[in-house]
Amino acid sequence: AIRLIKDHSLFAPVLFMVDVLLFSVDWLATIRPRKRNSNKIAFIKLDKLGDYILIRNFFDHIRESEKFKGCHFTLIANNEIKNFAEYLDGEKWDNIIWVDIYKYSSNLFYRFKMSGKIYGEGFQTIIAPTYARVFVLDDLIALVSWAKNRIGQTAHLINMKKWERHV
Repeated sequence: AIRLIKDHSLFAPVLFMVDVLLFSVDWLATIRPRKRNSNKIAFIKLDKLGDYILIRNFFDHIRESEKFKGCHFTLIANNEIKNFAEYLDGEKWDNIIWVDIYKYSSNLFYRFKMSGKIYGEGFQTIIAPTYARVFVLDDLIALVSWAKNRIGQTAHLINMKKWERHV
């Protein structure tokens, strides 16, 4: 039912305005000055537990590579996987920012607070390895970070509208 609403042309103007509103809140959260830290790297992983399990080893390879020795690693993750991720991988991360993805998409005050927190971290690099990213989550978080290096894969675009693919 949600896919039908998202894909129906009748709802396109409303969904566009929602995207603009969320982007505006993100922009407002980033208008204060902050210092970028050259050794801070963040990984965005906002999907569910199965996707996190599949990518856990990838994080280990990045952390152990010579290129990233001495870096400070932050995981930005869906709070639904919190217990699992902290139990198995808590010691792997220097910092974890838990995001309630439903509140982040629907509560403007929560979004402003979380976007400001992510922006304030001063990430140099942000990596979004999700294949089917959601624009108002993964992509706007990468954008709000203002990281110099934003890395993501060519994604499956099922979760994005045509105009979102060009932002």
